[in-house]
Amino acid sequence: MDIVLRHKLDETSAESKTSDANYITENEILANSWVFFNSGCKIISSTLSFATYELARNQRIQQTLYEEIAAAVAPDGHIGMDALNKLPFLEAVVSESLRLHTVSIRIRRIADRDYRLGDTGITIEKGHTVDIPVHAMHHYEPYYPNYQQFDPGRFLNKNDHSNGTKPYAYIPFSDGNRVCLAKRYALLEIKTTLAKLVRRYRFYTTDNTDIPVRLVSSLFHYSPQLMYSEAARRKIPRPAFPEKAGSPCDYDETCELWECGGYQIAKGKRGYCLDPKREDCLPNNKKCVDDEECCSTKCEITFSTYKTCTNYFTRNHNYWAKRGVNGPKPVPGFGNTLSPFLTEPVVLEKQWVQKYGKVYGIYEANKPILTVADAALIKAIVATDSHVFRDNVTDPILQAP
Repeated sequence: MDIVLRHKLDETSAESKTSDANYITENEILANSWVFFNSGCKIISSTLSFATYELARNQRIQQTLYEEIAAAVAPDGHIGMDALNKLPFLEAVVSESLRLHTVSIRIRRIADRDYRLGDTGITIEKGHTVDIPVHAMHHYEPYYPNYQQFDPGRFLNKNDHSNGTKPYAYIPFSDGNRVCLAKRYALLEIKTTLAKLVRRYRFYTTDNTDIPVRLVSSLFHYSPQLMYSEAARRKIPRPAFPEKAGSPCDYDETCELWECGGYQIAKGKRGYCLDPKREDCLPNNKKCVDDEECCSTKCEITFSTYKTCTNYFTRNHNYWAKRGVNGPKPVPGFGNTLSPFLTEPVVLEKQWVQKYGKVYGIYEANKPILTVADAALIKAIVATDSHVFRDNVTDPILQAP
């Protein structure tokens, strides 16, 4: 935002007044600011919920974090910005929470021209889509041994890649030139809030704590339904002088049931007919069979229409097979879009990577999409050759650039 505001201020300079360049307007600044705060709310609230949940389940890690935070508190009772940025274990806890509970399931890029993907022999055609399965990568055993375990130690030594911090295998905010603009803001708010919470409360699991956590069923985001943990207020020394606008309950030695973010959504029934042999999946020809007059006409027309529609809706479903790329079998008319409704998306993503490898193809209806989970190839897509790819489309319906 500093860059945006500085750019706006430069517009008033003598040089900019004589220039024909298009500078950002106040409305555009306000719009981008709104995106910063609005988009950040989801990842901040979810990450804080998951972080407190994991700390409640891992008391030793919580105690280590508390001791680091307590040692950094200034005499006035506050933690300064410089001190906050020098807490390696706090940063490791946040990073591990973002790895284990990655909010964004996939990151999407669209090629602006034909692009040969490394030494895979695959050419991504102009306008085609590349997806990066972030959540599946963060749960991929070769990248993160014992990936289901909450272990902040993975991130304490960033130069040691043997513990699962391989470059471009950890991208909760994407990476490269199109990294999330609100990354620093989100991390600052997460670390500041978590430091204040851990300093004042000790978190415990209760009989109401779901293990494993229940998730909101979503195709795009990984977030909790409702999480409970017990929070006992810690005995903390009073600051050297009274805190400004302090809450009257700041030093109330009580225990309370702490509700950690998220919201409850009732799961709807999900069921789709995928068996083409079932009558309710096909045009109903029973009446034609009973009627001798239409057996040779109407039934043939109905079958011909059905066959034509099937061919149309599967016209691209051999795209990846022709190129020697593995992937899940598509369903006519839907591609692989039904699969996330039948299996939890985060579970499905991990199954696909484990079964088909780090490069595989899927379909959104008839649209072929290449999925890349290889760290070296991801580096090329998001960093080295980021100028070849864009991260969005102007019209999400028509897919018009």
